[in-house]
Amino acid sequence: MSVSTTTELPEVSSMAPAPSLLKERLSVPWTAIPVVTACAAFFTYLNYIPLFYTDIWGHVGYGKWMLEHRTLPTEDPCLPLSAGVPVVDTSWLSQLLFGWLASVGGPEALSLVFTVTLWCTYFLYTRAFYLLSGRIWLALIGTFLTWFLGFGRHSIIRPEIFGGFCFATLIWMVVHGEPWRSRSAKLACDEEVDARTPWLLWIGVPVLFLAWTNLHGSFIIGLIVLGCHAVGRTLQVLWTRRSLWEVLRDRWVIRWTLLTELALGATLVNPYGVDLLIESALFGRNENLKDILEWYELKLVDAEGIQFSVAMLLWLGLYRFSRQRVSPTDILLLLVFAAGMALVIRIIGWFAGVFALCMMPHITEVGSRLQDRWAARRMRGAESDRPESRRFVYTLVCLLVAWCGFALAPVGRQVLGGQPRPAASQYNERTPLGITKFLRENPPRGLVYAPQWWSDWLAWDGPPGIKTVVSTNIHLAPKRLWDGYMRVSKGETYWDNLLDRWAVQAVVVDKEKQKRLASEVRGSAVWKVIYEDDLGFIATRRTASTSG
Repeated sequence: MSVSTTTELPEVSSMAPAPSLLKERLSVPWTAIPVVTACAAFFTYLNYIPLFYTDIWGHVGYGKWMLEHRTLPTEDPCLPLSAGVPVVDTSWLSQLLFGWLASVGGPEALSLVFTVTLWCTYFLYTRAFYLLSGRIWLALIGTFLTWFLGFGRHSIIRPEIFGGFCFATLIWMVVHGEPWRSRSAKLACDEEVDARTPWLLWIGVPVLFLAWTNLHGSFIIGLIVLGCHAVGRTLQVLWTRRSLWEVLRDRWVIRWTLLTELALGATLVNPYGVDLLIESALFGRNENLKDILEWYELKLVDAEGIQFSVAMLLWLGLYRFSRQRVSPTDILLLLVFAAGMALVIRIIGWFAGVFALCMMPHITEVGSRLQDRWAARRMRGAESDRPESRRFVYTLVCLLVAWCGFALAPVGRQVLGGQPRPAASQYNERTPLGITKFLRENPPRGLVYAPQWWSDWLAWDGPPGIKTVVSTNIHLAPKRLWDGYMRVSKGETYWDNLLDRWAVQAVVVDKEKQKRLASEVRGSAVWKVIYEDDLGFIATRRTASTSG
């Protein structure tokens, strides 16, 4: 009997720890609670951002057109005055996705894909910065820095969000694949790098650029990042070894060069071939873009200028107090992207990620020293730091917080059986809902002049087949047409003659942004206001067009 008892006891003891072991593995420290709370709150915040009234509807319209015609557009179907201008659609895959989402789930589906894409983008940044720092609070500082610098670029839903996601993925790949960016490295410029390139880079980079090229034209930015790594490593080897032969045989010079070539080769896999690469590279040189705010040069008095100034001060401060050595690649990246932002403020979204990437080693070094000093003062000669306690109840709290964040978001309420948000909450407050409703009930007879920032919405939500003078695809407008549009938009001399020449039959005016034009139209004997609300008004001709 004693024998049988001793043989049964080990079986009971061996089975008993299984649930306890699983519970222990699922336990998290209390510090996970504020992190999960921040992530849940960010998801809810993103889901509440309303759909903007500008180019998102042009992309949705393009996607719907492609789904209906099962082909890519060769000309803009809504701009008769731009007939003959060829279209190289650098965002055709994103537009297909937007068009399909709008047809299946309406505006809430667009809002959901925006929320998930942007949340995953910042999650990838956090993951990359955690690999760099080894501390979650430092990683969150880097993510906050990225969000702060690129704040003006993240609230508008457009194909650029997919480009941002691909960019964050590339940053994560670079950090994951390069040993001198890991938290165990010293970033010493004369340090030998003797690590194998993980398969993630060799397979992931071409796959990433294959998708990125067809989603958004910002893949050019990714090529620049890879190219800077190849050139930066070349400069580092030249400086430390003083030999061109050493450059040619350096494994990381070879690897970054090959990865750049693989990425470049992947960009050619698209419906337009090399034309898409050329169009994306030269897009910013279009003369019409000079009249658009996001394509202005950097001015320190603007919001982007203030953000840039903060970044420069932080750059100088970290380099002054950090004991971490500076990488030539980081210097090259910072100079290239800072110069790009100085020329075009739109680059700030990409500059933000690069800046945080290059600052993280120094943020980590300074932050770790401050943390160690603070911990030493707290301990006051104590034996050692006790390991951070982990409890399963903290895991349950994190799950509850995540669920609350999802339930409070509009998408969560609908999943749980709630009603969709009213249109006033789904769309930006300056979306001309009343104007498009009137136009659907009273379709215009011919060409419509409308602000370019409203034209895409009119084409989407207005009567079928509506045609406008220009749209947010301003690069498709011939220079002479665009100059004429700007003259009319400002209500300058001969604005009415231009409308006659274009045979415009209806005019839509934004009362806040086109005050002079609004006054001119109201005072004209040719035009009659037939609809007006708080945002704008519609005027039609009293007499037949005198085109010429």
